[in-house]
Amino acid sequence: EIYQCDWSSDVCSSDLEGHTDASILATPNLNPHQLTGYQAMAVLDVFVRRNRIPQQQLFAVAHGTNHPRVANATNRTANRRIEIVIYPEVAAD
Repeated sequence: EIYQCDWSSDVCSSDLEGHTDASILATPNLNPHQLTGYQAMAVLDVFVRRNRIPQQQLFAVAHGTNHPRVANATNRTANRRIEIVIYPEVAAD
């Protein structure tokens, strides 16, 4: 189902979820969770600065290698992604 959010009010929030594959990182001081956290924060920054979405309605989540889409031996690039999950606020009955 597709929802439209009114970002000017507190009607919905969104997770920006970073994912990566299980390959060895080129930077030895960075682990997959840190990498995906930085990537999700970079997308959050673009939404806040360029699109003026209120920062309090966005959350960055780092999944690292925990939720692969496909087996890493099959297609690692499919596991390198940012997923945007929108949670519309639903009024209670």
